[in-house]
Amino acid sequence: RVVEEAVRSIDVLPTVLELLDLPLPADLAGQSLLAALAGTGAFPAQAFAEERAHGFELLALRAQGWKRITAPEREEAFRLSDDPGEARSLTAEAPVGLREAMAAFPDDYPPHARAEIELDESTRAELRALGYD
Repeated sequence: RVVEEAVRSIDVLPTVLELLDLPLPADLAGQSLLAALAGTGAFPAQAFAEERAHGFELLALRAQGWKRITAPEREEAFRLSDDPGEARSLTAEAPVGLREAMAAFPDDYPPHARAEIELDESTRAELRALGYD
């Protein structure tokens, strides 16, 4: 099914787990989209993205029909309904709430430390067979 609303990749796993009637881990990020797809709930009001690798420091927010992108020395905003290709930045016209939500992002969503996982030799061999080193 195709929906007009923006959805987030972070919501795929909770949705699949709910479809399979499996428990959701308490610390799992995201939310199931089943209620929204059934018309009994809402899709997420906003979606954040961040890139902090390879020398980039980018943060993006999609909300209220807009997409706002910030980088260390640059800001852009696009009204997606009029400019889905993001060709004309309208930063000065963007809703104030987008800037406020972006500013709150680091406090609302602090980075999580990644746990180191030890893999046994059998699992390592299976991953190598799939092309992972």
